[in-house]
Amino acid sequence: MAELKQNHSLLIRLGLSSDNHAISPLIIFSSLSPHGDLRYAATLFFTLTDPDTFLFNTLIRAFSLSQTPSISFLFYSDMLYRALSPNNFTFPSLIKSSSPSAIIHHGRQVHAHVLKFGFGSDVYALNALAHMYVIFGLLGDARKVFDRMPVRIVVSWTIMISGMRKEEKVELDMYVAATMLSACTGVGTLEMGEWIH
Repeated sequence: MAELKQNHSLLIRLGLSSDNHAISPLIIFSSLSPHGDLRYAATLFFTLTDPDTFLFNTLIRAFSLSQTPSISFLFYSDMLYRALSPNNFTFPSLIKSSSPSAIIHHGRQVHAHVLKFGFGSDVYALNALAHMYVIFGLLGDARKVFDRMPVRIVVSWTIMISGMRKEEKVELDMYVAATMLSACTGVGTLEMGEWIH
């Protein structure tokens, strides 16, 4: 961090301390590196007059991984207030922020924003939503998200299988069992396959 602070002071002397491109590497390192300082990253961020979506996403992601994930929602609100549009990198971190804080209301609002901003077919946002609903024990909602996915990847299947396994609410018929065993094979989870069998 000492070297980063030296770089920051150099940017100040050069008159670049409020330039997004110049300050971005400092914010990224401060917020996402294990050797960084999230408070310092936020301080750098607040010196910017016109932060872009990339920088907002960086701080949203960093706070979603921190001990205070709900702060991500403050950055998201500020982003919307500044009329910046979220992108496909915004929602997975924001959804993750609602899961550990046990605030399903925030998660449902994010779900609405995923649809509102046109990311209703983004597999990463939908997987994050399904995972959030599984964490909250709302397997029916997770299933609705899963059923609406235009493309299901291994992660999609893993989320649903794990959720069903956790809830033990699986009614197996030959089709469901074959589909789940096939998914387990693709994912490489022998333990889940044995549980289904």
